[in-house]
Amino acid sequence: AVILGRKVKGFDEATNIVLQFHGCFYHGCEQYMPDQDVVHPLKRQPLSHIRHETERFTRELERHNYSVRVIWEHEYDTVLASQADFIAATAHLRAPLKMEDALYGGRVECFIPHAMASDTEALKYQDVVSLYPTVQSKDAYPIGHPVHHPTPQTLDSDALASYFGIAEVTVLPPSDLHIPLLPYRVQKKLIFGLCRTCMEQQQEQCSRECCSHSDQERALT
Repeated sequence: AVILGRKVKGFDEATNIVLQFHGCFYHGCEQYMPDQDVVHPLKRQPLSHIRHETERFTRELERHNYSVRVIWEHEYDTVLASQADFIAATAHLRAPLKMEDALYGGRVECFIPHAMASDTEALKYQDVVSLYPTVQSKDAYPIGHPVHHPTPQTLDSDALASYFGIAEVTVLPPSDLHIPLLPYRVQKKLIFGLCRTCMEQQQEQCSRECCSHSDQERALT
């Protein structure tokens, strides 16, 4: 949400409550960085100036009759450590969709295929050609402020074909697909695989014969 010309972490229009999460590094936290005279390596300003600006904007929100609830990163970490059981029990809850998550970006390989063929052999190379350039230049994108539909829906093929928008979907890849088509990000790497858990565990092999994960463990979201 954007309030008073600046982005905020969350806003409840019904109660006029603004939610702010301040990362200690980016907002000059005194507890995280007690020497406030140090110049921030990214913002090129003293930490005290950055912190004062953060606090000033909070006061400005309150002056415009917004109820502001602030939590600093180190405070949030303390809450997480003290409520591990609660967090584990609510791990299945999904946050609202972030539009930028739909853009996976390209992929860069750090190797080249190399093989020597004999007189009786033929070489074949199979790859997936990215549709990003075509999609970016030819296809339509939804514009305007997004409408959030928090309730999960099951769409048949006809409903899915007529849907226009950005959706968070869960897909179960075929276990015997020769070339995986769907991308998945793990540890800042873009991977194409058939099992989410195998990719998260960085298994060297993931075939139908050696993968014992359930459908829920394999599904990509």
